[in-house]
Amino acid sequence: MKTLVKNKKDNRRVFSLKKSDSGHGSDTIFSYAIKSELPTITLQQRETGFSLTLEMEKLENVLRVTRFKLNVSPQLEKFSESLYHAALIEIVLQTLKSLSFYATRHEMDEILFVLPQEEAAQIICFDGLFGDTSSVTLGTEKCVSLTISCKFQDFFLKQVACIMAKIKLELWKEQREDLYLRNYLQAHKRGEPLFTTKAESQEDKNNVIAFPQRPKA
Repeated sequence: MKTLVKNKKDNRRVFSLKKSDSGHGSDTIFSYAIKSELPTITLQQRETGFSLTLEMEKLENVLRVTRFKLNVSPQLEKFSESLYHAALIEIVLQTLKSLSFYATRHEMDEILFVLPQEEAAQIICFDGLFGDTSSVTLGTEKCVSLTISCKFQDFFLKQVACIMAKIKLELWKEQREDLYLRNYLQAHKRGEPLFTTKAESQEDKNNVIAFPQRPKA
C-alpha cells in the first residue's frame, strides 16, 4: 500500500518508497536498508555504510526527484579502490532502478530529476540511462534536469544490467591481486558492516533487503 501525504502549499502528493517497490534477490554485490521520513528517503548500503538520500514528489504523471545526495566514507578506498568504486556505482544504479520500478508501479510516464550541479554529477556520468538532459536555473541556483522514460523501462533495465555485469567481471579479475576484495567476495557475510564503530546503532537485521528484481509477467 502506498503512503500519501498532502502538501498544504500546492497540493502536491508525496509517496514513500517501500520494500515492496524494491523486490527481492541476492544478485547485488551489497545489501541495503531503506529509511523513510517523508518526503525524504534514505537508502543505506549495509556493508560500507554509504547512504543515498533523495526527495521525491508526484506531479501529475511525473515522479520528480529534487534531491539525490550521496554520502560516503573514504575508509573503504584505503583497503580496496575496486570495491570502493563498485560500491559507489551500485548504490546509485540500484536507487535509479528502484525508482524506475516504483514509477512504473504507480503508472507514471517519467522520472524527472531536477538537481543541483554537484548532486547531478553523481548520475550524469550514466548518460546512456537518461533521455533529455538540460541546464536550468531555480532562483539563483544552477541545476541540471534529467529524465528517465517509464515507457522504455526494458531498455533502461538492460542498460543497468549491462553496467553491473561489467563491474562484476572487473571485480572477479581484480580479486586475484586485491586480497581485501577477494575476501569480501568469497567470505564476507552478507549484511555485515565492513567497519564498525562504538556508536553504531543496532538495527533490525530483517531490514536488510536486496534491490529490484524485475516483476514476473
